[in-house]
Amino acid sequence: MDKKFVSIAIKGEVKDGYVTVVRYDRSFIARIIQNEAAKSYYSEIKNHCLSLGMRSRISWKGDSFYLGRKTFLLVKVRGRTLSLYLALDPAAYEENVYHHLDVSAIKSYAACPMMIRVRSDLALRKAKKLISEIAEAAALTPKEREKTDYAAELPYEETEALIVKGLVKEIESVMKAEEAEKAIAEAEKEEEDEEVIFELAEEEEEPQKEEKEEPDEGEWVDFELAEEEDEDEEVVFELAEEEEEEGEESSEEKEEEPEEVVFELAEDVSGEMEAYSAIDREGRYVTLKKYVRGFAARMKQGSVERKDRYAAVKSAMLSFSNVKVRSSFSGETFMYGRQPLLKSRIRGKTLCLFLALCPEDYPVSIYHQKDRGGVKAFADTPMMIRVKSDLGMERALRLIAALAKRFSLSKGKKESFRDEFFFEETSALVEKGLIKTRLVTVPAYEAEEMLKKKEK
Repeated sequence: MDKKFVSIAIKGEVKDGYVTVVRYDRSFIARIIQNEAAKSYYSEIKNHCLSLGMRSRISWKGDSFYLGRKTFLLVKVRGRTLSLYLALDPAAYEENVYHHLDVSAIKSYAACPMMIRVRSDLALRKAKKLISEIAEAAALTPKEREKTDYAAELPYEETEALIVKGLVKEIESVMKAEEAEKAIAEAEKEEEDEEVIFELAEEEEEPQKEEKEEPDEGEWVDFELAEEEDEDEEVVFELAEEEEEEGEESSEEKEEEPEEVVFELAEDVSGEMEAYSAIDREGRYVTLKKYVRGFAARMKQGSVERKDRYAAVKSAMLSFSNVKVRSSFSGETFMYGRQPLLKSRIRGKTLCLFLALCPEDYPVSIYHQKDRGGVKAFADTPMMIRVKSDLGMERALRLIAALAKRFSLSKGKKESFRDEFFFEETSALVEKGLIKTRLVTVPAYEAEEMLKKKEK
């Protein structure tokens, strides 16, 4: 089987009847990049939708075409086939003409219940016809625009390169050798038989990540070895991420600085735990204390430059009359009555601002903005910019002036917030609730690997 379509593979040798298995979670863009047939059809579909006045929003799982809060079309790659989910009633179309499926029973497709596959020129023509019907019913205004060759913009790349870019995720697990071989055989069978790929039950169980605001993506996390506690605590090891839906992120998103992860050694805890018997290499376990730093903690323990820039942003926002600030664990929100004007977050080590402005009204070549309108937490503040230089600071202040003009904000008294985020030690921030702690128990060899990351 072609390597680019492999979804699961054995990594390493069999030891004591167990083997390490790696699964490849491919993003929508990765699937498009490695699929020439789907790529050409996708380029045609996208150009057609944009010409009808729709907007595009790419997430980890697919490309959504929408306007305002109305989604007209979802584009995904299932197996090796480009699949479209349209905002049409499946019962209104003849099945022997469009060969469509009714997926209205799946919550995530309730707004786009009609699914068709595009794997031929004839199917492409039918898809365009249906999309035009959607646009006509919604009274969308066609736009004169030059076509973009999206197929050429997404040239083929090997899986290893896509992993480096963050477009493919590797998920490792340990399985019995015979179970691993069976899982690989089943995965190969599914790739060969595209009909098997469409599993309604699996889709139904997928979580709606984009509806979550906390914990925020890019939260500062570290671990240290902790003393064993008597009470068992249920701990979620992975932080939930917002998905553009999410998380979900494009290769450009991955260009921001990586998350800060620190591991500190405190005390070793040994013990036998049946839950880990399948992957226990040394019969020894340790308890890790995980620190999750909120916005205020990360500001206090961050760089002087970031503090100065955010102080300027906060001073500018609160210099307008009747603008108030509301603080949460994830960040701060500047409100004008009930209208959020700006939200501040830290992603990796970068200050990010989400403004109540339309991203399409500003040149991307100048502001390098992202449209986050599809994330529920930022539906009212969809324009995201990063502030990590003096030039970025100047652009942020220009956009704040644009906010004032849009909402007719009047000038008030200007204050300085430079001294708000004085440095404090971690222990003090934990006591104040600005850093949350969790306990997780892992095999000793995993803890050693975590601690090595700190040394690097």
